[in-house]
Amino acid sequence: MRKRSLAAAVLGAVALIGSLLVATPAHALNDTGTGGVFVPATGRILDTAKGTGGFSTPMEAGKYRTIKVTGLAGLPDDGSVGAVSLNATVGGSSGAGTLFGRPDADSGRTTMLIYSGVSGEYTSNSATVAVGADGTIQVMTENATRLILDVQGYYTANTDGTAAGGFVPVAKRIVDTRSGLGAAKATIAPGKSVDVQITGSNGIPSGASGVVVNLIAINSTDSDGYLTPYATGSTKPQNALHYAPSITTSAQAQVPVSAGGKITIANGSATANLVVDLQGYFTAAGKSGAVFTPSYGRAYDSRASGNTALASGETRSIQIAGKAGVPVMGSGITAVTLTLIVSHAGSAGYAEAWADGTSKPGTTAINFQADDIRTNTITVPLGANGKIALRNVADATNYVVDVQGWYTDSTLPTIVCAAPYSSGSWNNAVPDADISCVVTAPRAAASDDALAIILDGEELDPIAMSATATTPTDVVVAATPGKHLLSSRVTSGSRGQSAPVSTYSFGVGNWAEKAIEPSILDGDIVALSPDLGVGIEGSDALPATGTVKYTVWSAEDSTNPLIESDPMDPDSPFSLPQGVLEANSTYRWNAVLSGPSGQTQENRVVTSPTWSFSTNATDNVEDAKETCADALSAMTSNEDYDPQDGGLGYNCYGDTAEIASVDAASPSSSVAATTKSRSMAADAPSETPTHATHYVYNRVSNKMVSLVGLSGENAREAVDSIQPESTGSAPAKPVMRTAKLGLSNVYEKINSQWKETLGLTVTYGELNSRGVPTSAYVLKNTVTFNLGKFTTADYSYTWTSLSNRDTSPLLELRSYQRALPPIRIDTVHTGQGKGADIVFRRSYTQKGTVLLNRGKFQYNFDLRKLTINDLRKGYFPQVGGDWHPMVTGKRFQCYKTTVCKFPNGKEAP
Repeated sequence: MRKRSLAAAVLGAVALIGSLLVATPAHALNDTGTGGVFVPATGRILDTAKGTGGFSTPMEAGKYRTIKVTGLAGLPDDGSVGAVSLNATVGGSSGAGTLFGRPDADSGRTTMLIYSGVSGEYTSNSATVAVGADGTIQVMTENATRLILDVQGYYTANTDGTAAGGFVPVAKRIVDTRSGLGAAKATIAPGKSVDVQITGSNGIPSGASGVVVNLIAINSTDSDGYLTPYATGSTKPQNALHYAPSITTSAQAQVPVSAGGKITIANGSATANLVVDLQGYFTAAGKSGAVFTPSYGRAYDSRASGNTALASGETRSIQIAGKAGVPVMGSGITAVTLTLIVSHAGSAGYAEAWADGTSKPGTTAINFQADDIRTNTITVPLGANGKIALRNVADATNYVVDVQGWYTDSTLPTIVCAAPYSSGSWNNAVPDADISCVVTAPRAAASDDALAIILDGEELDPIAMSATATTPTDVVVAATPGKHLLSSRVTSGSRGQSAPVSTYSFGVGNWAEKAIEPSILDGDIVALSPDLGVGIEGSDALPATGTVKYTVWSAEDSTNPLIESDPMDPDSPFSLPQGVLEANSTYRWNAVLSGPSGQTQENRVVTSPTWSFSTNATDNVEDAKETCADALSAMTSNEDYDPQDGGLGYNCYGDTAEIASVDAASPSSSVAATTKSRSMAADAPSETPTHATHYVYNRVSNKMVSLVGLSGENAREAVDSIQPESTGSAPAKPVMRTAKLGLSNVYEKINSQWKETLGLTVTYGELNSRGVPTSAYVLKNTVTFNLGKFTTADYSYTWTSLSNRDTSPLLELRSYQRALPPIRIDTVHTGQGKGADIVFRRSYTQKGTVLLNRGKFQYNFDLRKLTINDLRKGYFPQVGGDWHPMVTGKRFQCYKTTVCKFPNGKEAP
């Protein structure tokens, strides 16, 4: 026993450079054997100091030795061994170096461990090596050394297995003798041991055959030591995982589990604390789980060109799937076994590794000292993007990640999407067409097995599986900017929600690197209350979580803004209210866009170019008021109009005008306090405010009707009777119609395959007994619906008072399934004018979700009712009603495994 020499610990760095700087191979499967399920076994197959394995002399530097594996240490010699799990120990080295292993001279080599070369010190690490056709492996060290190889188990050469089951990743700390977690709170003396309960807790079921653990020895003494893990109650094997004096050492081990679900960890030579981090387990014989395929290759090197050392506390996402011969996500891959190499640590510390995109489990992957070159084998599940997260808890340190193999689960569905949308990829270009994927289920193992598919958070209807063949299912992903996640699993009554999940993710779009396009072209001439808006070139877009802030300047003063918006929703127009702009003048404007962009989803802030526009003399707000006043005059001149003494309000939108008493204008408490009301039945009339006076007028047909005393179907028939005659079988719809240039009262626009905008500009106010308006205000309402899902659509509702009024509107929007008669699917009340928390604003955007049915149907949206609550005037009569939509959207199509859309950007036929 001796003290560790820190100077000697870093000797041989130059010699290691050659072995560490191995080029990463281009993507092709680098499997070196067939692999299979894990079978625990123990026994020593090589010790060059004792003649075990046929060699009694130290390893020769740079020369491979062929070592017999099968037929020894419990490994069968019948061709069923595909790979062997070893605990390798190097000692007595003439310098620092690397131990490599391979199945034969025609295969690539695996990095098994890096040893320090400190005199009298032993270095241990676990490694998995494919076994050659003749039952041997080949090993090589870079220096003359003593080499010990102890078997931990083997992987079968076929996926049917011979004994134990497949691998299931689980990351959790289960023992820490410093705190008393899972064992007594005390150091472990030489010759003592700790029993650890594995099954029945920690997420591991009874009957598990083996466990993968990272053993961490925290040694504060000046003596080195070793740990020997084995199944509790069995004979202690020769295996020895060596740890160094005065430091913390980590080493992975694959350990069989006793019939009672326990393992024993024996300590030798030194007194140390022990930490045990769980990395996964092997299932019982004949049970599900992932099978192992041995491999080799370098997946990542932070020293490579374009990379940097990991900073202190930095967590870096590292792509593994699709790199260094590892299969892509969606192939059934669940986890990887890696050699994690620390290259010249910036300080003493450790690293953590886990599946990217998941919660950090609080386990350790490797421990090291300042300037160390250190290795440890780790088994890590992959994130949906095919990445691991690696966190450096030390000063800036370089890391290298080499592949030993991977686990795949044959019971997992496979997922493949059209090129170039491989899992984990990100394409800056957003395609115009849908993205096609195929999810293939394995053969059914039970009569009620079904394929469950979830796309971007929405679950499709279960798909029946065949017991005699695989079941492919085409799934279409909307070509919308951002990240898309496709996951699938086999589900049945016996599996429940516990079945393993296959995941596949990719992303498209990078708005911050593309041109910003204005809604008003540079130099355009507009009315006095225009809408400003921006878009991104091509099919890209600012994400829904982003914001846009608009600024307008007078052409004569580019320093002091004339008006600035608050940060707005990307789908919302910035409607300039009346009185801001002057006629026949020139103005300059721009927009500042902010939101996540590209693969990193880093928040980007981009300022658009500055554009200009000029105004004409058209006051489109006044024109709307005048158009409404003309309609009111026609109404009050009608012989059926019965004048009232005060208490009247009015509204105008599209071709419709209404006059109603204010006595019942406030919405019922049930509506005011409710955000959503769901209905899956045929459309039925809801409660409508009752007025002493209520006239509805259509200015195209010049017809008017009174709704006093009418409700439900009677009110609907009355309003239908005044609509313009239609040439088709369907009743006439409100159309885009404006009496004077510059303001669209009612409009509908299909923006793309996955987006539609409905607009409604309402003129409202009070009326005297002679039918003359005594006040007039204009409120602009814009609703944008975003499709691209199966059973829901997202919406954003923006209102702006063009008359600079503090208002609190409440808008009712609906979704309908096209049928005879149409079926109302969902009713949503949105806006600030509901419940006890009414908020008055001059402009605001509110977001939400509308429900659709599941399956292949056509739908449309409409805007049905609007209640306006004015801060100074109170409630005005409700705009619209159950009897007729204010604005009707176009038909769109939903499918079983294709997202809802407007086919080719047009109304569904």
